[in-house]
Amino acid sequence: MICSVSTRTTRAGAFFTAALGPDARPELPLGERVIGHWPTLDEVFGDRHTVWLAENWVQYFEVPLIEYPFAVGPGNDRAAVFHLQVRLHPDDRTLTAEDLAMIVQHLAWTAGIIDSDGFGNCRWVAIQSASDRVDLIANLINDSNGTWTHLSRQLHQALADAAHDIEDWMDLESTRPGEGGSRHPDVTMRLEAERGITVTVHTHRTQVRADVEDAGFTIQDDQTYVLPAGTPTDEAKRRAAELVGALRSIGVSVLLDPDLYQDTEGAPGPDAVPTGTALLTGQITDARRPAQLAGLISAITDDRLGDLPRLRRFAETAAAWAAAQTGPAAGDAEHRLEWIARRLQGIQEDLHGVAQILTEPPATPRHAAGPPPPVAGDMSPGLARR
Repeated sequence: MICSVSTRTTRAGAFFTAALGPDARPELPLGERVIGHWPTLDEVFGDRHTVWLAENWVQYFEVPLIEYPFAVGPGNDRAAVFHLQVRLHPDDRTLTAEDLAMIVQHLAWTAGIIDSDGFGNCRWVAIQSASDRVDLIANLINDSNGTWTHLSRQLHQALADAAHDIEDWMDLESTRPGEGGSRHPDVTMRLEAERGITVTVHTHRTQVRADVEDAGFTIQDDQTYVLPAGTPTDEAKRRAAELVGALRSIGVSVLLDPDLYQDTEGAPGPDAVPTGTALLTGQITDARRPAQLAGLISAITDDRLGDLPRLRRFAETAAAWAAAQTGPAAGDAEHRLEWIARRLQGIQEDLHGVAQILTEPPATPRHAAGPPPPVAGDMSPGLARR
């Protein structure tokens, strides 16, 4: 099981689009895709929300930001919309909607979205987009008084530990090094002299194959995809880099050929080792306004070209390489590299938050008095062992 936390934002639309997947039809209500939500929703709307379109849900989740324009989190952060994506291992048994609802509820409790009694003070919804995937979207602003819902400390590690517990309780494939599941990556990508960049897909997941084809690769046989002949090297590597990012964003393990990190002369390419940070560091002394420093931070954390995401992708690639090896040393290296990648992602998100602080005017939280929201139903976050 893989838990991925997106960078928080002030807009919910992109998260609902990601949760619904490419097959979503905007003219149809979410209906049975919604497998869990804030209990107060039923108290306020009854069952009317069952016919809401995605745009209705987006509007509903952005209301607290409008009603409480001065509500901020740590460091005057206004990015209140939270998104957690949970993906099961491809070899896991098919779970029911009730099973997935229990899983996402336990993770919501771990994150601090709901309390120990199963209730919370902020709006949240769980959406099932596939048999092996569920998304949790929440607005961290308390709906009754505008206070901020603080997430758990060391969130990524807490979610990973909770995911391991769920794997044990529900007899799912383990993501611990050396335990359960396949130790081979889902996708391998290499640079071949005759055919250029070749992608081999080791999974039958439709979404993976669709992403490979969307990146411009054409199928050669049952597993192999290549770029059209004559694709310029720089263009080929750019497409490969974007494909790797897309696959990893949906929890796919990708093993890269080291030659993809070299230029035509055999020297390390621009993606091999971060090279721009030193240049940007020298520009800090020239910054005269907070927005200028924010721009430098944004350059480092940019998902496509920033040094920090490149370093994170390097750690992820190294972890995938270790996962394809055998022996206890490789398993330990895989585990450590995965945690390094997660810590780097956390640092990237923290820096992004600093950039937002530097570019947004300071705000003072408003603590408006009001009664607590009504709740309904038993939403205990505990999971029964199977």
